[in-house]
Order: sequence, then C-alpha cells, then structure tokens
Amino acid sequence: MSKPTEITATQRPAPAEAAKPQEARYQAAALPPEHGACSARGVERLYPLMLRERGVEGRVVLRVQVDEQGRAAEVVVQGGSGWRLLDEAARQVALSCPFQPARRGDQRVSSWVEYPVQFALGRAVQ
Repeated sequence: MSKPTEITATQRPAPAEAAKPQEARYQAAALPPEHGACSARGVERLYPLMLRERGVEGRVVLRVQVDEQGRAAEVVVQGGSGWRLLDEAARQVALSCPFQPARRGDQRVSSWVEYPVQFALGRAVQ
C-alpha cells in the first residue's frame, strides 16, 4: 500500500508590497548629449551681429523651467551679461534646445535648471 500524499496549503502571498507607499526617486532635469551641439549652433546663429562686430563677449546665466516634454517653458535671466541683446539671445538659445525633463519615479515632472550660455568670438563655448 502506498503512503497517502500529504497535502499542504499553499502560502498566501503577503499583502501587496506595492500598497506600501514608497518614495519615488527624484531625478533632476538635465541636458541631453545633443544639447551641447544645439546650444553651440544657437549661439552661433543668434549672437547679435552688432555686438560681434564690436568684439563684445559675455556670459549669461539663465534659470530654465523644463516642462514634462523636455522643452523650455519659461526662461529667466538670473545673471545678465550687461548687454540686453546678449541676454535676449541667450534666452532664445535656451528656448530652441531640448532638455531631459526631471522625473519622480517613472513620471516626468516640470522643474527648474540653471543654464549658462557663453558668447565668445571665434568659438562657441558653454
């Protein structure tokens, strides 16, 4: 005669771990690899001719609100160059280039980043 097979109840899964609120990791907005080339082209294209001819160079520090799609939604001059035309050109550069949006877990979120733009004769530096 064979031994009866012992039947054990299967263990029920623990209450869903996902039910516990876990903090979503935050990843700040960033400049994607192609951003540097875009920025250099923008500086070259938007460098005001009048200032270029006069030999004027400058650095503009911007605060850029990057939306969920990676576009510059708002651009504020944080540290101006002293030249209104350069400051406005820098704003236009930021508006024309892509960004990587910030993330909270898997969700894209809007956030602010600091973005310096350098106008230099003979080279586009950032």
